[in-house]
Amino acid sequence: MKKKKKAVLVVSFGTSYQRARKESLERIVKDVGEDCGLPVYQAYTSNVILRKLSLEHIRINTVEEAVERVLSDQVTHLYVVPTHMIPGMEYHKLKNKLMRQSHRFQSLRIAPTVLEQEGDCLKAASLLEELFSLEEETADGKRAYLFMGHGTESEANVRYEQMNLAFEQMGLCRVRIASVEAKPDLDDAITYFSHFPDLEEIVLHPFMVVAGEHALHDMAGEGASFAGRLREKGYLVKTVLTGLGEYAAFRKLYLNKLRRLLDGRFYVVGVGPGDPGLMTLQAANILKESDILGIPAENPMTCAAYLIAQRALPELEDKPMLCVRIPMTRRPELLRIAYEEAADSLLRELNDGNQVAFLNLGDPTVYGTGMELAGYLRARGIEVGVVSGVTSFGAAAAALGISLAKRKEAIHILPGGDWEDGWEGLPGTKVILKAGKRLPQIRKELIALEEAGKVRAYAVTNCGMENEAIYEDLRQMPEDAGYFTTILVKEGNVPRKDGNGTDP
Repeated sequence: MKKKKKAVLVVSFGTSYQRARKESLERIVKDVGEDCGLPVYQAYTSNVILRKLSLEHIRINTVEEAVERVLSDQVTHLYVVPTHMIPGMEYHKLKNKLMRQSHRFQSLRIAPTVLEQEGDCLKAASLLEELFSLEEETADGKRAYLFMGHGTESEANVRYEQMNLAFEQMGLCRVRIASVEAKPDLDDAITYFSHFPDLEEIVLHPFMVVAGEHALHDMAGEGASFAGRLREKGYLVKTVLTGLGEYAAFRKLYLNKLRRLLDGRFYVVGVGPGDPGLMTLQAANILKESDILGIPAENPMTCAAYLIAQRALPELEDKPMLCVRIPMTRRPELLRIAYEEAADSLLRELNDGNQVAFLNLGDPTVYGTGMELAGYLRARGIEVGVVSGVTSFGAAAAALGISLAKRKEAIHILPGGDWEDGWEGLPGTKVILKAGKRLPQIRKELIALEEAGKVRAYAVTNCGMENEAIYEDLRQMPEDAGYFTTILVKEGNVPRKDGNGTDP
């Protein structure tokens, strides 16, 4: 493996306005370089803007050109910081373009947008209040603040409405956002402000990283601009032609996102029960983006979770792996020592900034080894992400063609290794996992209960794997069916499929 060399790529839509470029986008690039101490490259995504700049003999790379330049400089780990406000179409085009190049790097990570999630809206609203003293601006009841966003046809446009809700939640009822190309728009803002009869002045500010074409013309221009239409309604209008990227406090949002990329992160990734086709897209993306695969076995070729992932993504064979051994024991002290040793070995990689994806069969939240290990790493200050997977019992029910539960039925998940009397009194469906050495005893008890007409039991071994076996009658299942056996127990004397009953 090549020696690790890290770099950052800052990607923007771009602007042809010199002041906006110098005071916003180039300051972001400068702050990023000073904060992380890594080489920083820059790219624009707008071909129109790049052509305009080329006529002025200003050379800025496209994303493709920046990637080639980075690779020519022997960079192995690339961290991409988009300056986009919301995860709209432009952002997803950028992500798709970059991910097609990910195989050329040991690691390629992309930071989220400013308003990636709904929770980011409240943080952004708080920052705007801090920057512009919004409470002070609106305290006399005669002034309001309107931010102008770009808008998009994608679902991400909901972030603008969520920003308005965030303002209301903070008690800033005379602060709104309206977008140029989508809802909520200026008409919505005018209708909203009409409910405040004492309102005299509206301060306009771009809710954009740069104060470029949209700010100068759509917001502050003459005629049908935001400012022009508000003046027609009788309001005094003050326009602020300063992009958010010109404020140091706002630029810190990008620095924080980059720091999170540079920090090591541990993912517990559920790969499903056996069939590689059941592995989720999210799991596949995390596995492809991660620097190291965590394997819960001494040899990856004996690890069911790895074999599933490798069949789904053959390129994982080239990923560095870190194998950890967690013994199959019920002795707490031995398990504690094993988990601490595993956490220590993973910690060395995580502290070096690596992203580790730890493979977990099925869904990690159901008796998952990865979740146990995650607890030890959280205690050491490591950020942990969890990727859900298809459960063995969900896949087993699908393979059998039966429902796990209907209407008001309960579902009980029982660890077969701790089998005890009294379970048959539980209402609804019983799911029995990890029976291990107790499997013969459990099988015998269920057959007896079934013959007495009290239950109907099914089993699937190695669900989704090449050696999968389905048993609609436990008498046909061998006592040593294996560790990966899932048993489903339904209440009552449910007809078999070859009878006249309906789906149980």
